[in-house]
Amino acid sequence: MESLNKLQAYLISLPRHKQLLLGVIVLVVIVFIYNVFTTVKQPYTNIINHSNNKIEKLENTNSEPESNDGSMQTLNLDSEKINLTLFYAEWCGHCKRFMKETWGELKEKYGSNVEIKLNELNCTDIKTAIKTPAGKDIEGFPTLIINYKDKNGEYLEDEYRGGRSVQHLTTFLEKFTSEMKA
Repeated sequence: MESLNKLQAYLISLPRHKQLLLGVIVLVVIVFIYNVFTTVKQPYTNIINHSNNKIEKLENTNSEPESNDGSMQTLNLDSEKINLTLFYAEWCGHCKRFMKETWGELKEKYGSNVEIKLNELNCTDIKTAIKTPAGKDIEGFPTLIINYKDKNGEYLEDEYRGGRSVQHLTTFLEKFTSEMKA
């Protein structure tokens, strides 16, 4: 408390023009910090082809027109299937281990499945907020998102939070598929 009193006494003793300058600097810093932490960017939009009812693209709308440098991320989801999407980054050790130990086996097992589609989105070079097709933030890697049509025909999205082994995911997908049929 004593230090605050000393600081206050020092600030009061400054000439008026220095007090004003210091006030402007503090105000600019506060506005900058406010803008940094409250601005929510939603750079992705779903592109839906209504003729075949498929969600076709997840596009970064902040980028320039599509180029060959990989700045455009495309995620093809089939609204008639259960979509399990892996959001990963190449630099992430957890992602490397998950892709090596689990994801490859799942792709072999469900690659030709008529009810389940496995997707992956490499988020390594994305410099803005990463969102799911429904607009939820991806907060870490690897993240598994499941998109599906419920019994009422509504397209929904959930994050898979269970075990990351082939056995856990297989059990989950089999149970989920059977529940969707019931």
